[in-house]
Amino acid sequence: MDKARRLAWHVLRTNGLTSPTLENLVFLISSEGYELIDYDESNPDLQLLFDELRLTGDILRQNAFLYRNGDVKLLFVHARLDAQEKRYALAHELGHIMFGHRGAHSSVSEEHEANEFAHYLLYPPAALRAWIGLASHKVPVLITLFVLTCLTSLAGIMVGRSYSPYYVTGGGSRYHLASCPVIRGKTNLHHLKQEELEKGMYSPCRICLPDEVP
Repeated sequence: MDKARRLAWHVLRTNGLTSPTLENLVFLISSEGYELIDYDESNPDLQLLFDELRLTGDILRQNAFLYRNGDVKLLFVHARLDAQEKRYALAHELGHIMFGHRGAHSSVSEEHEANEFAHYLLYPPAALRAWIGLASHKVPVLITLFVLTCLTSLAGIMVGRSYSPYYVTGGGSRYHLASCPVIRGKTNLHHLKQEELEKGMYSPCRICLPDEVP
């Protein structure tokens, strides 16, 4: 988790981003040498490409996946995704790239790392957003920034003592990361307290926390 956070925040700071847009993510991935391809497995032209690259089966049912062979770097994104789904999928795949994962055949632990990276990239804390925003605009208010960062960090420590990084829905039995597609758009979310998590009142989500599922 710490490495995923460091990598994600490094990407944000280096590129002066506080909340990466879909266009930002496309640029970042392209900067890593990857060509993005929107695909539909029923497209006959793409089917020829899949056959040539020997991409078959479950791989083609994923929302997005990487392919790398020598200098050939491709990132396939399924055409069925809407803008928000595509944004998360690209953040996830950028995580695989930044971690140096092998791509389409990632392990469970690698998928978890990419999920964590996407979460920290898309939902940075207020203190980091403030720092990046002021730095990118070169506003000479270092004292104000220092006070804001200290206060926000202190608040984060106080909240962190009582709350976990997970969320549950009203009446739900599983906890999720904030970026989990299962809870996207839902308004009946409850920030899971550390006490509730430690008591085992809820079990991990099979989608965003697969390696924690017993």
